[in-house]
Amino acid sequence: MVGFGDFKGNGLGMNKIKLNKVYIRVLIVGIISSGCSPAVFAQDLSEDLFFGDMPVVLTATRIRQPIENAPASITVIDRDMIDASGAQVIPDILRLVPGFQVGIVTGSKYTASYHGIADQYARDMQVLIDGRSVYDPAHGGVAWADLPLTIDDIQRIEVIRGPNAAAYGSNSFAGIVNIITEHPASQQGVTTKLVIGQDRTRNVMARFADKVDNLDYRLSVNYKDGDGYTNLHDSFDTRMIDFRGDYALSESDNVLIKLGYTNGLREEGRSADPFQPPRSVDTVMHYQQLRWSRQLAPDNELSVQLYHNYQLNGDYYELPSPYSGIWIGLSHFQSHRTDLEMQHNLTLGDDWKIAWGIGARQDKGKSHWLMGSDDWITRNQLRAFANIEKPITEYLTLNLGGMVEKFEDKDSLFSPRLALNVHIDDHHTIRFGTSRAYRMPTLVDQYADVRLYDSDMNVAVIGVPLPPYYQTEANLNPQKIQSYEIGYIGTFPELGLTLDGKLFREEISDVITGAQLTNRIIPFLYDNFQFINGGYYNLSGYELEFNWKPSPAVLIHAGFSHIDFSGATQDLVEGGLVPTPSSSEPVSKHMFNILGSYRFDDGLKVSAAYYRTAEMEWNGDGDPVPDTTRANLKFSKAFRLDGSEGEASVTLENIGVDEHDFYSRNIPDTQVYLQAKLNWN
Repeated sequence: MVGFGDFKGNGLGMNKIKLNKVYIRVLIVGIISSGCSPAVFAQDLSEDLFFGDMPVVLTATRIRQPIENAPASITVIDRDMIDASGAQVIPDILRLVPGFQVGIVTGSKYTASYHGIADQYARDMQVLIDGRSVYDPAHGGVAWADLPLTIDDIQRIEVIRGPNAAAYGSNSFAGIVNIITEHPASQQGVTTKLVIGQDRTRNVMARFADKVDNLDYRLSVNYKDGDGYTNLHDSFDTRMIDFRGDYALSESDNVLIKLGYTNGLREEGRSADPFQPPRSVDTVMHYQQLRWSRQLAPDNELSVQLYHNYQLNGDYYELPSPYSGIWIGLSHFQSHRTDLEMQHNLTLGDDWKIAWGIGARQDKGKSHWLMGSDDWITRNQLRAFANIEKPITEYLTLNLGGMVEKFEDKDSLFSPRLALNVHIDDHHTIRFGTSRAYRMPTLVDQYADVRLYDSDMNVAVIGVPLPPYYQTEANLNPQKIQSYEIGYIGTFPELGLTLDGKLFREEISDVITGAQLTNRIIPFLYDNFQFINGGYYNLSGYELEFNWKPSPAVLIHAGFSHIDFSGATQDLVEGGLVPTPSSSEPVSKHMFNILGSYRFDDGLKVSAAYYRTAEMEWNGDGDPVPDTTRANLKFSKAFRLDGSEGEASVTLENIGVDEHDFYSRNIPDTQVYLQAKLNWN
């Protein structure tokens, strides 16, 4: 769902906060992370204020709150963790989140979902960038490689581990990834970066940030290309430009302006598959975002946001001989999303912290190949939401939230959440929570009419009228999840240590699935499927997260998840529900990650990451994936050169990987990346 707006308002407002050293750190981190006054970013703050604290988060309730007061499990990936990971793409950063599964479909296509149950389009994840949803309403999921965003402009990533529709509405189903970019005031000057690697990998980035009167702005451009997997037809190139401007109209009024554009060329297909021949695919993505906010009082802010997203995936092609004259476009589509929202954050009395608002949205999609029409298909939505944080006593904090959504031609949806946080003392909290969320069918889910066409765009091939490959005949219900969890978060300030853990159970019903209608009708062509609500999934288990920063030079992060899965889907050929066999479960039973880094006094920094994922099978056309391990190693050295500051680094990625990823043909190679970065203030 759309943006959060509590950037300047609500103070910490906790009765139990003592102004000791730890909570002063929390206050400063909260001010920095909230994206407020440019003067704050310009201050030269001592580094020792930023380790050993419990962070302030923005995403869980749209209210700025210490993580110990949040009603959900949250992983915060800060700038130090991003740098230490050595990740070249955003999905690889998400491997640091307990329970997060990441798949590489091609050299430029990624899928990433919390608790799995995804194909190459992770339709159950909400992803925000500075409060703007980047979820594609037509096909679902996120085109990670096409986002007008560079890793270098990210300040932090907050990941809500679990449903959060009470704050962000439908499709905030399995979880939320909220990417918060740097304020331009903290990036003044010119920055350039060059990355070169194996398989013709190149990444060239340039950024300019400055201040003109009351406007802080940043302009970033990026070019990236590479050959993808060895011996596969999946090379890519991407050109990107992104602008952010923060303008202070007055002491109480501020405007955020963001614009971005990407264009890319992707290789798809393989020579051995006549229905997926080698070809090139054009991709385009652009967005426009405008947000105005007014500080009505110290703990009272009003904001209005408008944004528009556009996406094009130009993938349609003619089959080779002996099927010449047959055209196919199984992933060709265009989509628009236009969203308007008002949000009001305020504090009533001494302790009622409230975020409420209303919004409207229109989604549009068009694809002759996927939805059987050259017309735009639209879906309109109205919504209203409210989230409340209320300390009941010195030791109890209550979070209540809910969102009501009305989609045209659908019944209204209500997504509530209730959580009670028990503060054992200033450093240890136990959380009890439950929430409900929905995943609306994508436009392709709801209006699927996927067929092959002859060269005259008739629904016939070799003179035979063909049934659809995929089709939807009924009005699909949204998928539903009910989640229960018991969480713990504790800090040990004298050690710089934070621990997070949770027990959970998730019950998913009305699963939207492609059920096989018939066996292969025409032997050399395809089976026949229909999108239906048919099945259920149940997940339960536990997660642990460990963060240790004993000094500014040391960082250790680790995460572990254990998930028990059961489920069944409808079989229309045989009839009845068919349990999911343990050999093809779409969720990895065990996942583990650990990241460590150490910075020496001379500017040398050494980082290492290790990831292990137990066997699982991706949904859709994904293949079973065995137990897989990955390891990264990074060496970097900071330096000064002729008035500039720079960093040179060497990253080794995929060390020791010998198993495939998503498809059995996707065997990752060990990659070596050389990077040079310079900053001129």
